[in-house]
Amino acid sequence: MTRPYAGSVDVIGIALKEVRPGGRHTGLVFYDREKKSKRFLHLAWHYMFSNEELGSDYFIYPNSNFNLGEVEYLAERAQRLWDVNGPKIAYGLDYNGQRVFDEDLKFIDRDGAGLTCATFVLAFFERCGFPVAELSSWLPRKSDDAFQKWVLDALSCKLTPEQYARAVAAVGIAPRYRPEEVVACFSHYDVDPINFPDAQVWGCAVLKEANMKIT
Repeated sequence: MTRPYAGSVDVIGIALKEVRPGGRHTGLVFYDREKKSKRFLHLAWHYMFSNEELGSDYFIYPNSNFNLGEVEYLAERAQRLWDVNGPKIAYGLDYNGQRVFDEDLKFIDRDGAGLTCATFVLAFFERCGFPVAELSSWLPRKSDDAFQKWVLDALSCKLTPEQYARAVAAVGIAPRYRPEEVVACFSHYDVDPINFPDAQVWGCAVLKEANMKIT
């Protein structure tokens, strides 16, 4: 029997949307106590980190292995991350687990560092003490190259020289963490980080369940 992935989230979870055939977008879903509503926290583009009302066209993914104290802590940290950064988080292609948020969750904007929508989610959980993915097991795929070149072309005029040089060096070299694989890692995570082979298989299951194109 195939396990269900999508469900409901009360305090903290992940959202996924197909923005074009073969292209997905992801981010955090958390309950905002002040606004008394669920918010979508995501990296939309370069220095376009966003906290907005969650749209109805997103699939929502919970993790039942976190206890109440953990999910409340994560939701508080998600709110804090927005409060200290606003939109100022850079886009980048070569996240490998290096620390990109300081102790106060401020984005460390140096050395050309940046994140994608998917690696933002990974970096957030890693900084909070929950490494949902075994980053060292990830390998670059031939299909990563096309996505990375598209990002580089689209952002080239917006990047600093340092950011541009780092992005160029990442194309075809840095592994890509796909949104559906991040969803799978989060959904399965309990104690041990999820490795790349399992994330690939389970990521395809996430797409199949949501009737999204498998690439």
